Amino acid sequence: MRVTAEPGSVPNDGNICVKGRFGFQFVHSPERLTKPLIRENGSFREASWEEALSLAGRRLAEIRDRHGPDGIAFLSSCRCTNEENYLMQKMARAAGKTNNIDQCATTCHAPTVAGLAAAFGSGAMTNSIGEIKNVETLFVIGANPTEAHPIIGLEMKKALRNGAKLVVCDPRKTWLACRADLHIQHNPGTDNFSSTQ
Repeated sequence: MRVTAEPGSVPNDGNICVKGRFGFQFVHSPERLTKPLIRENGSFREASWEEALSLAGRRLAEIRDRHGPDGIAFLSSCRCTNEENYLMQKMARAAGKTNNIDQCATTCHAPTVAGLAAAFGSGAMTNSIGEIKNVETLFVIGANPTEAHPIIGLEMKKALRNGAKLVVCDPRKTWLACRADLHIQHNPGTDNFSSTQ
């Protein structure tokens, strides 16, 4: 079994990230839970899906009614599809009556989104993935795309093969830093330094 993507598809042109390529094996893991567990008297017991979902819904409603909508929060996963994350926020807002919904990408990407929005007016990429391989210069600051964003890293590798110059500002010696034309290895923590400090 494997996961593939069609060549020519947007935005990855047939390439898939580490999660897409390897992140499906947990489905058949012998350690994966296949039945809901309910905690009783300090230990877990197996339950039916109907019983577990009914209990979870009832307890969330009790907490919401006793402490108000801000008494509960929902946390989704970056491993979920966009549709699954949409359903989670819909449940939080409709059933939970709360806007307390988040996922792990907020922690990872919030500073990047804020920085892009402040600099360019939008918290999104300023160029398409397909354009990366044709750039003349790559300037990478505090990022490790070959590990954290392999599709972007792959396009950067193509740019390097096409003769692009590479400047990396990072205290770490990442794969890209070791191949950079200029590696500015600043002290850890100084990348957040501002002139007002």
